[in-house]
Amino acid sequence: MDYLNYIINNEHFIACPLIGTDEFIKHCGARGIATSRDQLEQFERLNLFYPLARVRHHQTYSWFRNDHAKILLEEGRIWDPALQPYQPWATFKDENQQRQVENFYSIFQCYPLNALLRATMLAEVRVEKWASYTDEQMEDLGKRFKKRATEVISNQANNRTGGPSFTALLCQIISNRYFPVTQSDRRTIRISQGYTKGEWDWFEYRRQWDAKSIFEDLEIDLDLLKRSCELVKLDANHVDPMEMWSEIVSFVSVDKRKQLKGPAQFAQTLRAMGLMLSGFVEELTGEGVHLFDQAPEDIDSFYGGEGVSKNNLEYLEYLANEYHLNPRPKLILVVEGEGEEEQFPRIFWEVFGLNLARCEIEIRNLRGIDSFTGDKKKDKYGALEKFIDFNHHRQTIVFAVLDDESRALQVKQKLTTKQSDYFPKRTVTREEYIAIWKGCIEFANFSDEEIATALTEMCDHEYNFRPTEIAPLRNTGQAEGNPLKNLFNGKTEGKYDLNKRELLRRLFDPVVAASKVEFESKRMGEKPIIAVLNKVLTLAGRNYQPHSRDAWTENQASGFFGHTTGEEEKRTKDFLANV
Repeated sequence: MDYLNYIINNEHFIACPLIGTDEFIKHCGARGIATSRDQLEQFERLNLFYPLARVRHHQTYSWFRNDHAKILLEEGRIWDPALQPYQPWATFKDENQQRQVENFYSIFQCYPLNALLRATMLAEVRVEKWASYTDEQMEDLGKRFKKRATEVISNQANNRTGGPSFTALLCQIISNRYFPVTQSDRRTIRISQGYTKGEWDWFEYRRQWDAKSIFEDLEIDLDLLKRSCELVKLDANHVDPMEMWSEIVSFVSVDKRKQLKGPAQFAQTLRAMGLMLSGFVEELTGEGVHLFDQAPEDIDSFYGGEGVSKNNLEYLEYLANEYHLNPRPKLILVVEGEGEEEQFPRIFWEVFGLNLARCEIEIRNLRGIDSFTGDKKKDKYGALEKFIDFNHHRQTIVFAVLDDESRALQVKQKLTTKQSDYFPKRTVTREEYIAIWKGCIEFANFSDEEIATALTEMCDHEYNFRPTEIAPLRNTGQAEGNPLKNLFNGKTEGKYDLNKRELLRRLFDPVVAASKVEFESKRMGEKPIIAVLNKVLTLAGRNYQPHSRDAWTENQASGFFGHTTGEEEKRTKDFLANV
């Protein structure tokens, strides 16, 4: 078959334009395939490897356009070098050394070139070996190398009916239809319009594409087509240094993948070719060509659910969990005020020496949850219920630290008994995930002396607060408003206004500044806040993210996110009792 005429007349070079010699050398070099003009010419002279097209035109070194190519073909100024006698490349220049004839290659020809370079590599002999050879051995070795070279050249003579050369030609022919699909992060695709001035519509081209007609035009055997697809996929796995990470790499942006070098970039080209050929076979037969466990049904089986392979967001999430790349927090710590929002991360860092983000913990102020779950002013705990249930469905534990307001205990009872809207076999949450301070965070964690000292400091010692003034406030509860604020503002006669964020900072200053001895003596270490945050840290560390739909279901049914029934609930309860 006259492949060049077929390619040009059917414009099978829009998505993947043909490229000149220098650009082809650069293209191969980026893929770890070292070549040169001299080598490419020598391969042509030996009938081993040819450009796809040769063009005689004073500007052909810079472009190859579809609207010009047909005219040049009709005028005989484009031809297939494989169908013509060898012509030295030095004759391509005029008397002023301006190149008038240029070679054009398909980007996919890096595949047969690489195969040729491997096949024609006779031997690698190290220096110490050469140094030990006698003159007679060197002469004998030279004769054997020459004989072997003759055999290799004879066996590798250019063949466009099979092998990598055939695969490259076939990929070029089907590139308009399938190549854009390979330029994807599995969510979006990138479409090149080559040198068409932007008038080419890939979506319309795809709608009119007739795979069967192309297949019949090529007059090829279906088994040969499938075998070509299998071989290029096998070669991709063989050369790819990131073969074990190929799934996650397929979700990386096209621009970032283009920054890969050497064999890793070459593997991306081969994977694109394999995907193109598989898509062609699938349109012909209804089923693509897949290696080993790469078929959709195998991926679905591995990730525990029908359709996972086609649900790229779900598939990516399991992969991200498997590679520990999922940025979603393992635990969200919900607090009620700005003071807690500031001081809890401080305690994690100053006391535990840990960064919240490094522990995959996110802190959220309850006042901000209504921004996407409901109106906090009307029912902030209703918003909290939605927030917890949604995040537990997404495998993120929500641990809430609440003040002992009038409804706090009722809310806790409701959340730990109400059936989940997302997974009816569990409750919204567990009682172990809601901590309620007795009174408020200040009364629950600090003594009368500590609170009195902090209040005195906040008014610059102008007023002196005594522990005996604090003790009666512990029994007033939140129903009386904010008893500490009332005391402070009243005693300072309005000259100072109690800032709870500043109060908590001053109360926690001694905690974060405490020595190891003070913690070991339990002076600081037994504060409830330390136990609560220790529990939060342990829960986040034990919240293993699922790698499959089956694992997700098991997690939801385990009792880890809400009360369930049966043996799983008992095991979870026993585990949490020791946290």
